[in-house]
Amino acid sequence: DRLPERDRVWVEISERNIPVQEKMEAWEDANRRFPDYPPILMAAADLIIHNGPLYGVPLEKALPLIDRLAELTPNNADVRFHQSVTKSMVGAPSDAADAMERAAEHATGEWFPVFHWYAGVMRASVTGGPQPAAPGFLAAAKGIQAFAGTNPALSVFSGFLGIPVSLTGSGYGDRLAIIDELHRAKAYSPVLDRAMAFGEGTMQAGRGEWDAGIRTLATLEDPAFPPSVQISSARAAALGAWLGAVDTAMADSVVQRVRRTVGNMPNGVDRTELEWIEGLMGVMRNDDARVRSAARSLRSDTSKVAQRTASALEALWLHATQPDAAVKILKELTDQVMKEGGYVSSPEAVSRFLIARDLVRRGDPAEAERYLMWTDALINTPQRAAAMVTMQALVAYERGVAFEAAGNPVAAAKQLGNFLRGYDHPPAAHQALVDDAKQRLAALQGTDAAAKPALVPGAKP
Repeated sequence: DRLPERDRVWVEISERNIPVQEKMEAWEDANRRFPDYPPILMAAADLIIHNGPLYGVPLEKALPLIDRLAELTPNNADVRFHQSVTKSMVGAPSDAADAMERAAEHATGEWFPVFHWYAGVMRASVTGGPQPAAPGFLAAAKGIQAFAGTNPALSVFSGFLGIPVSLTGSGYGDRLAIIDELHRAKAYSPVLDRAMAFGEGTMQAGRGEWDAGIRTLATLEDPAFPPSVQISSARAAALGAWLGAVDTAMADSVVQRVRRTVGNMPNGVDRTELEWIEGLMGVMRNDDARVRSAARSLRSDTSKVAQRTASALEALWLHATQPDAAVKILKELTDQVMKEGGYVSSPEAVSRFLIARDLVRRGDPAEAERYLMWTDALINTPQRAAAMVTMQALVAYERGVAFEAAGNPVAAAKQLGNFLRGYDHPPAAHQALVDDAKQRLAALQGTDAAAKPALVPGAKP
């Protein structure tokens, strides 16, 4: 109580254990009271940048906050970095490159080569010039190793070259090519080189190379990694099967192998997600007993997150026979998550796909964006990053279809373009989806190509 009021407000909100939505509102109110106080501006912007889209708050809401913060603290590398990644998603690419260049200019230590290399990548994307030469990303790799080596929780982000990839640039291919070079150059320590499989595998699946991605992620089925990383192959296999990109029997074998490997995990979000994945396989294999067993296992955990995930699984089982009733339940559950917290990546990814499609079908496509924007968040945890990168391109397709139906051709073209850049190695089962996106994009850009009805993977799990 002896602190100045603005400092006291910052401390109080920072320490309050409240849902994300409520905390965002608290920061918004604090910022209205103290509009030029950098700690409050950064806290308000940071929460939106990392979490807002997961909870139905668009990333655009962070732009005025982070821009004002950059005016007040122009030489702060971390502020400029957050400004850059925000603008790379929802701003002008040239502005994003400018901000990353400023971040590199003021960065110190291991972050300097990382930001410097990213600035070169962004500028090349804007100008159409060549990507930075090998010494640039090798220097960045040394920086990544420096900070990942002191923080084991960040080691799996080495495969994203420090930052989970977005589709606003060239997609996943360039990063995967660099990863191959880093393996050959032995740029990372053996531990970090192995951990790089997390980013590598999720990006492979995310561009459509599902089987290759699952094989890469399988190398992480080891107690040396945290549970959220150990179950990555099962997560990708189950989601890929639900989307029609992976053979269901093969996916099931991966899920069962992972369940044997990790054993009896304690209650928590990773156990909740794996039990839901087991139930999803039961849904796809039309196995009522298996679905019920997974739901019972979830309900043995009395936490609100596990109870809600069990209800979501039961709604997925209902979807085959009563889709309207099932989607209503899923929407109610997801709205609770957005209000109260308790986000679990894989269940939310599937629920939000179905909710958004239903909204488009019912003639309310503009509302679908609230349930699809989740891939805009700058994710910094493995569990969320895995689902985001794996699903990002296909979510972009869904967003493009919804924006087109809502009469927003500019946003539709952007998302369809993101999909086509990202999903550049589609499996045969999704080639028609890519063809549909090309025709839609051509029609939106004013050519004579006619758009066809949406071809939706996963519509019939």
